[in-house]
Amino acid sequence: MKESDLKCGWQEVLKLLRPLVRSFVRKARTRFKDGQVVLVFSEKEIFYFQGAQKYLEEIQAATQCALGANVVLKLGDEEIEGEGVKQRDKKREFYDPGSTP
Repeated sequence: MKESDLKCGWQEVLKLLRPLVRSFVRKARTRFKDGQVVLVFSEKEIFYFQGAQKYLEEIQAATQCALGANVVLKLGDEEIEGEGVKQRDKKREFYDPGSTP
């Protein structure tokens, strides 16, 4: 399937969703990988991610109907490489009050 066909198909998915569910999904970056629709939400958009999780069955049904594909939800600081999604390694430093600088 061509990228342009996928984009048109995704517009059809959005039309099939109720306005409430559509509002959650629109906050995601949409990628197509290995026959799946990957919806990537930034960590700042956890509210929308949780909403999409709550209505995942409805999103899944609309996506199957319009594209014949499954949906995968991703949360976090994701790095997009081409059409795929790759988790970026992040080193987090924690403050330890007992340590000396």
